[in-house]
Amino acid sequence: MVAFCMKRQIRILGIDDAPFTFNDDITSIIGVVMRGGEYLECVLRRQITIDGTEATNVVIEMIRQTRHRPQVKTIMLDGVTLGGFNIVDIIKIYETTKIPVITITRDKPDPVKSNKHS
Repeated sequence: MVAFCMKRQIRILGIDDAPFTFNDDITSIIGVVMRGGEYLECVLRRQITIDGTEATNVVIEMIRQTRHRPQVKTIMLDGVTLGGFNIVDIIKIYETTKIPVITITRDKPDPVKSNKHS
């Protein structure tokens, strides 16, 4: 087991998509750099295609272009898709930026339910 010590005021980049309908062609993705959960450093915005294939590259460019990049210690995503089924390759993001990526899933996966749709 590895123990990590982090400063209380680390900067985290949280990324999620904006509300959209499946009649839309594009949606925004919003990145928010927070320091210690108490201070908003910046808000970033980009656009992606609904059910497209470019989310990974757009996220990477979002990270590369922010002046806060050197201080960001982790990236958090709400799941591994943005804009419908525009899949985010978290391994590629980590390999490109060297920033750890954490994905959050609201609901516990249900393998029984998933197998019914196969």
